[in-house]
Amino acid sequence: WDDAEGFYSLRFEKNMKEGMYRAHEVMEYDYADKKARYKSFTNKSEKVMDLPEHVKDQLSCIFFYRTMDVEIGKSNFIKVEADEKVYDLEVKALEYQNLSLPGLGSFDAVMVEPMAKFRGIFVRKGRLWIWMSADKRRIPLMMKTKIPIGSVICVLERIEQN
Repeated sequence: WDDAEGFYSLRFEKNMKEGMYRAHEVMEYDYADKKARYKSFTNKSEKVMDLPEHVKDQLSCIFFYRTMDVEIGKSNFIKVEADEKVYDLEVKALEYQNLSLPGLGSFDAVMVEPMAKFRGIFVRKGRLWIWMSADKRRIPLMMKTKIPIGSVICVLERIEQN
């Protein structure tokens, strides 16, 4: 759950089964109190931690990155909460490419790589690449990750106009 205008996290829930790794947890962000409240349903632990202003979770950071200036070869840094800690996530713009998606056509895209140091959506031992449209909308078009047992590819299937 994110604030639609500021792209900062309000609540993040993770339910993962990855090999032997299991995690089912919730983090709720209270900016008035400057605290984040963590609860694990896996091991029944609960914690409260100090909260930096408008921190991002593992997913909202992608949407926030879409609002940033992107320059090939340069990195942007985003404060991301994961594993009950706050990290400076480096996101590097690698190159422009032309990407053809079935049923949607061809897009000028920018390929970026988050350099995560935490476990979760971005596996610490794997790599993740994200292609976004190179226009001002920066539509997430495709994601590809290599993980220890193979790879996963997510491709945009449709775009709906309001």
